[in-house]
Amino acid sequence: TYHHKNIKPDQIDLLIVEDDGDLAKLLIAVFNGRFKKVIHTARTDKGLTIIEEELVPHSRVLCDHHNPLSPFHGAELAQLSSSIRMIKEIPFYLMSAELPATDKELQELIGKGIINDFIQKPFTPSQIRKAIMSTLAIPA
Repeated sequence: TYHHKNIKPDQIDLLIVEDDGDLAKLLIAVFNGRFKKVIHTARTDKGLTIIEEELVPHSRVLCDHHNPLSPFHGAELAQLSSSIRMIKEIPFYLMSAELPATDKELQELIGKGIINDFIQKPFTPSQIRKAIMSTLAIPA
């Protein structure tokens, strides 16, 4: 688990990987101004490139699991990006309406530290803010 109580959100980026345009707008509104930069993409393959090339150490990734616009789903993005995220110490938060929190594969990925937290949809803005901000120096 990543607990960076000495890291301030305005020093790091947040990457949001979400194909639902309305939800993406809501998430951007919730986190805009709290992070140095809030980056959004609808596609997991583009998210992988951003994680590898753009995100500064200690940034956060918030990704939807089910993404029909992409060549792979959110849990696969977590796996594909795990080595670079370990080097950069970037936690990965997976969200889903379809995937239950008790899913065996999900629990294995959480157990291995590939996914740091799972957020069940639907959620309120305060719930998502608390889930992402709780490991940082400034509370939600």
